[in-house]
Amino acid sequence: MTLWRYRAIRTAASGEAVDGELAGGSGAEVRAALRRVGLQVIDLKEVRGRGPKTDHPLFLALERHLRKRRRSARAELFDGLATLLESGLPMLQSLDAALRTRRGTSAGRMLASLREGLRDGASLGQSMQEEPAWFEAVEIAMVEAGQRGGTLPSVLRALADRHERAGSLAQKLAGALTYPALLTILGLAVVVFLSTRTLPDLIRVLEDAGVTPPALTLKVMAVGRAIQWGWPAALPLLLLLGTGVLLLRQRLAKPGSKAAALLDRLYPRVLRRARLAEVTSGLADLLRSGVPMVEALRVLAPAASHPGLRACLVHAASRIEHGAEVAEALADERWFDAEVLRLVEVGQASGELSALLERLGKRLERSAARAIDRFAALLEPAAILVLAALVGTVAMAAILPLFHLQEAF
Repeated sequence: MTLWRYRAIRTAASGEAVDGELAGGSGAEVRAALRRVGLQVIDLKEVRGRGPKTDHPLFLALERHLRKRRRSARAELFDGLATLLESGLPMLQSLDAALRTRRGTSAGRMLASLREGLRDGASLGQSMQEEPAWFEAVEIAMVEAGQRGGTLPSVLRALADRHERAGSLAQKLAGALTYPALLTILGLAVVVFLSTRTLPDLIRVLEDAGVTPPALTLKVMAVGRAIQWGWPAALPLLLLLGTGVLLLRQRLAKPGSKAAALLDRLYPRVLRRARLAEVTSGLADLLRSGVPMVEALRVLAPAASHPGLRACLVHAASRIEHGAEVAEALADERWFDAEVLRLVEVGQASGELSALLERLGKRLERSAARAIDRFAALLEPAAILVLAALVGTVAMAAILPLFHLQEAF
């Protein structure tokens, strides 16, 4: 199915121009559909075609990246659709209203695709499945459960709230790393500038005077030249290295292997807490929307960024399906400690598992946030010390030639 952008005029006497987008298999099919509703096409362009789906890791990583970038846009979209539905508008008209303010954008093309899917008889969840660069499996499952239970507006509102609070830990960690990264870049810039601009002139003066240059000065100059001439090649090499590490990590992280156990030990505790917070909050949202526990675990598993957590969720879903209790199925000490399992057991016995999982997710988020704050408090002074050491080394490399020159005279 291809999305087409058209400009047409009404065949009535008014001759009013109309712009819009419509999905169709070919241009002739779109023109025929528009003629049936009284529109004469004067311009028709293909917007995009829906290519074949692929499970290649790079494409999946790109889709995850696009979903993260569009998190705020999805929150606004879900909130707007929930408001329109609560006001009494049908879903098709709600999508039309949301499309009017986003026409010509990537969000507008996505909404047009959803609208055409609904017109073809698909549900909103089924139409969302055709937009993997916009919607996660968790969102689709919640929407389908909301449609079945007649609670779609409240589900969309919950999704909007979920996206509003999602990513806060990632932003906090990025903020903690930004200041040290800037100091490191500044230190390297000082090294490059002094070693390529100032130190060569001093070395030439020493050589003219017949004085042997200090070894420290020569080493600093070599490092500065290496950075100056090597960074254009270093960027693509770092990109290739990062891609290779990701692919190797996916190949080695087979459940039960020694490589997977090693990766689990190397995984930082703060990231472990953050991933577990996402899982517990997602489970709470799915259960509250009416999704059964087994299906909720299987929906969340592909979205888990760590292979060990992904395998744990898949295994837990299988055990629950064979009659195990939730706490018993989640008994994996690498991810769920005894306290968490006891809380899950109490929540299941009291019938308030979704509420308990939501509180547990918030608690884990707070714990991860405190760990990030402690990490930032230690990292900033360390970065300042490293910068001071860099600048001091370069300064010493500039001062030593002056001492040697003074001794020569």
